[in-house]
Amino acid sequence: MCYYGKHVTLQCTKDGQMIVVISRDATLPRVDLESLSFISNEPGCGPVDSTSAFSIYQFYVTACGTVSTEEPGAVIYENAMSASYEASVGPYGAISRDSRFELAVKCRYAGTSVEATVIQVHQVPVPPPVTALGPLNVELRLGSNRHTVKGYLNEVVVFDHFYADSDYPVTKELKEPVYVEVRILGRSDPNLVLTLKRCWATGDSYPHSIPQWDLLVHGCPYADDRYKTTLVQVDSSSNLEFPSHHRRFFFKMFTFVSTTTSHTGKGGAGKGGAVPEGTPLMQKVYFHCETTVCKPNQGNDCEPHCYRGSK
Repeated sequence: MCYYGKHVTLQCTKDGQMIVVISRDATLPRVDLESLSFISNEPGCGPVDSTSAFSIYQFYVTACGTVSTEEPGAVIYENAMSASYEASVGPYGAISRDSRFELAVKCRYAGTSVEATVIQVHQVPVPPPVTALGPLNVELRLGSNRHTVKGYLNEVVVFDHFYADSDYPVTKELKEPVYVEVRILGRSDPNLVLTLKRCWATGDSYPHSIPQWDLLVHGCPYADDRYKTTLVQVDSSSNLEFPSHHRRFFFKMFTFVSTTTSHTGKGGAGKGGAVPEGTPLMQKVYFHCETTVCKPNQGNDCEPHCYRGSK
């Protein structure tokens, strides 16, 4: 007559054998009994019997990779069992739907009797908490230079102050620096790195409207601009809790000009008259950026690789 516990049963016999009974209910979801094995998977170390609910193992304490240690008046035999798991690999990652299981079993012999048995189930560590659930929010804002001395450029001071919603539209003179910051909102994972793909300007709030002008292309200053955009380094000296969550740059203000003779509507130049080619279009300018979030690895530092061309 044998009694099997609901999860794991261990018996150490006086003649030096281990009997281990594993239930499929030892984990949730259930463990795959056919995937279980001890340290050594040599012949004779597999199950001696099994049912739909249990697998039974029986072997001498000197077999199947068992390790023995001595202490005063006693000998301890220890072995370990684990379950393999199947992984499904796809083009963008791998998953497993199998339970992970690790078990340590000990038999302690003192004299001619078995004084104690120990069973220790190693639970899978709790996965790290999710820092924040999606969606990922990114904000573009303009730095204010109203707190700097005129004619003195200090990007650190400029990016300490930003225009509020009530300040827009902001009026800028041609060639006056415009300071732009893009940042991740509501995240505290220091491993996240914000990257800019393309930043551009339009004469309309619709980002795909025409005309357009590129400021950054693949994270680098637009090569065909005579007054190239300047990237501003953001690091630990920027007094930010997560510097990698921010990207900064500045450029010299411009205005769109007409490329063909056209007619404006009510209130335009000439009140409905023709606008000659090359005429500055005195209108609002809107800025847009395409962003991604990156995690650095050995082959990618998440930084744009910009090359300085010949002037």
